[in-house]
Amino acid sequence: MPRRTRGRHLLAAGVVVASALAAVGTGTAGTAKAASTLRVLSASVPRELAPGSRVVGALASTTRISFEVTLHVRHAGQLAELLVALNDPRSPSFHRFLTPAQFTARFGATSSELAKVERWLRREGLTPTSVSANRLSIRAVAKSGAIAAALHTSFLAIRGASGAIGFTNRAAPSIPSSITGLVAGVVGLDDLTSLHTDLTRGSRAPLSHAASRAVAHTRGPVACPEASSAASFLNSFTAGGLASYYAMAPLYTLGDLGQGVHVAIMEFEPNSPADITAYQQCYKTSATVSYKMVDGGVGTGTGQGEAALDIENVIGIAPHAVIDVYQAPNSDMGALDMYNKIVADGDKVVTTSWGSCESQTTPSVIAAEETTFAQAGAQGQVVFSAAGDSGSTDCGDSSLAVDDPGSQPGVLSVGGTSASSKGEVVWNDGSGGGGGGISTAHCMPGYQDNTSVPDLVNANTTTDPTLCPAAPQYLRQVPDVTAMADPNTGYTIFWNGSWTSIGGTSGAAPLWAAASALVLASPYCSSFGSTIGVSPSSLYALAATPSYSSALFDVTKGNNNVSSFGNGSGLYPAHSGFDEASGLGSPALTHPAPHGQADLFRPGLASLLCYASRTVTLVPHVTSVSPRHLASNLPTQVTILGTGFLPIAGADRVIVDGVLAMGTCSPVRCTATVPGHPVSGRADLRVQLQIYATSPTSGADVVTFLAAPKVTRLTPGTGPTSGGTRVTIHGSGFAAGAVVRFGARAGTHVSVLSPTVLLATAPAGSGTVYVTVTSTGGKSVPTA
Repeated sequence: MPRRTRGRHLLAAGVVVASALAAVGTGTAGTAKAASTLRVLSASVPRELAPGSRVVGALASTTRISFEVTLHVRHAGQLAELLVALNDPRSPSFHRFLTPAQFTARFGATSSELAKVERWLRREGLTPTSVSANRLSIRAVAKSGAIAAALHTSFLAIRGASGAIGFTNRAAPSIPSSITGLVAGVVGLDDLTSLHTDLTRGSRAPLSHAASRAVAHTRGPVACPEASSAASFLNSFTAGGLASYYAMAPLYTLGDLGQGVHVAIMEFEPNSPADITAYQQCYKTSATVSYKMVDGGVGTGTGQGEAALDIENVIGIAPHAVIDVYQAPNSDMGALDMYNKIVADGDKVVTTSWGSCESQTTPSVIAAEETTFAQAGAQGQVVFSAAGDSGSTDCGDSSLAVDDPGSQPGVLSVGGTSASSKGEVVWNDGSGGGGGGISTAHCMPGYQDNTSVPDLVNANTTTDPTLCPAAPQYLRQVPDVTAMADPNTGYTIFWNGSWTSIGGTSGAAPLWAAASALVLASPYCSSFGSTIGVSPSSLYALAATPSYSSALFDVTKGNNNVSSFGNGSGLYPAHSGFDEASGLGSPALTHPAPHGQADLFRPGLASLLCYASRTVTLVPHVTSVSPRHLASNLPTQVTILGTGFLPIAGADRVIVDGVLAMGTCSPVRCTATVPGHPVSGRADLRVQLQIYATSPTSGADVVTFLAAPKVTRLTPGTGPTSGGTRVTIHGSGFAAGAVVRFGARAGTHVSVLSPTVLLATAPAGSGTVYVTVTSTGGKSVPTA
């Protein structure tokens, strides 16, 4: 999992100087009266320096700096209420998501507000250059001397551990009180590298995942021999192995390959398109991969493997999804601009495997991210973020910390597991482990604050009355979900010209994004009219129901107390229900079936989430059944007409007086083979849609099981071997269309005289044979 540079080396000199400036003035703040009209943007405090970095002096005043002024959301209270209503099935606003234009009109700054901030910038000698699509940030550029004077700060030159020279502001900026109601913060007052990738590569380990816990597949991802051989040697998962492990395979048999779903992948490094082409040639896929440059992009090259892992992971699992790779410079502004671009473009699924220690991320960046992710939620977009590879200590030291942006309330944080045929445990190999814990920057969002979720409130749940004044005052808990991340059984990808294996929660986040694409493209969502698949609110609502175990594999073993970081606390252990090491668990896209047999009647994650997000309520009704007379001891194929059926193979079944039969349905027609019923008489034939609905009884669904025919006497009982003997058969249950067999041979010229008498001509043959009659009620039992 990528993370930002670690370290807690404070700008001690900057703190002293800032205190001195506050006492004697900066030389640019003007008179005491002018100073009294200023307000400090405390959210834009200087960033902590990374280990190995040092101050080399003041930054040259002629250095040109591009920065962004972030703005407060207009009607923030209404936005919070809207997010709740959009995810409340009882609300008339349920899943009536906004377009980017609608969001901007309701919550972005007005033209007059933008003009007011831009006038201040120009008055201070700073040049506005652009406004974000949602009108919640203004980019500007100027020389550092002018910026320092305008914002009442100063800049230091910093030499990083690599020797590169960068800069940072020395104190939090100040702005006129007349615009503090509009301005939330200033981003870009340093160019210190803020996001890094620490890809996790493992050593070969004993093969532990050979026995899948799900059914095999043929329509989904199938690796070429080269990839399969590499996976065997590296003991890593191919895309097909992952799809089988997480019960995605039955969706492929339904034609669900993620078709048409746009998946946005956030990257701060380049990748080689040739690597992606080689991967697609191996899997015989042709997914569309588009590259979208933000703020100039990231150049060219193969990168360190993060981008290749993310892209290939999504292609392998959801090969018909549309992949949009967003690339931006590795900086706070690059990240925020990329988030804003993705949200403005409207991709339904977003994934990032880049993050930072939450406590080392400036509050202004966290606040700006929160606004953007709130917009994503209002537009029906879901964002996945890797939870980190340092276990419960995301800063890489002994302190408990979580990862940003995974800790954001509008983001699904994805932890990590070690996966085997025996199940999953929290990934923790002593030097790395799945991230998780308690946020110190965010209160628990409403969708997570659900006491019906098993063990959501546990011994580690923390309150903060200052940050969260409203009851119950809980802090946000992460991760939300988890998936395979152990590098010793990692993801098999093609990178830098060859097959290799990479692990970490960097792989778990795009796996969940691909799973989300499958959910959204599934016939379940199309049948239920769902426009969103996986979402934070839907996952926690599902976990509060008895269907929890049908949709998620609950990880109950292991912990993420990584020993190499030495916190010694034992936090956080996995256990039944929610925990801060594995969240709610890993995905079971279809119902986990024993013995590798697919069971599409019992719903899994895809069906349950689509049903929960339904805009169409299917209520089955039977209007006619043909035939209406069924055999009591033979299966009978019936055709059922009606409305509201679920047109998914294996998702409907027919119930006749407790007797079950699988149905194959369109929305208005089902066919099923009903087994015989031992008791003759009338019964209701009902259609059931998984666990959701069963057709009501009516006169139109009544069928009658007829007693099987009986043969009591034959006249004559013998005949010549040449055949041709006309035999009278006495008994009961005879009906038009009856078939008579003399042993294995069919009789001819069958004529039903009455329900108790029929005639048939015996075929040629020798020996003693049983005579049987098959009629509407079934087949006679041979007797002496």
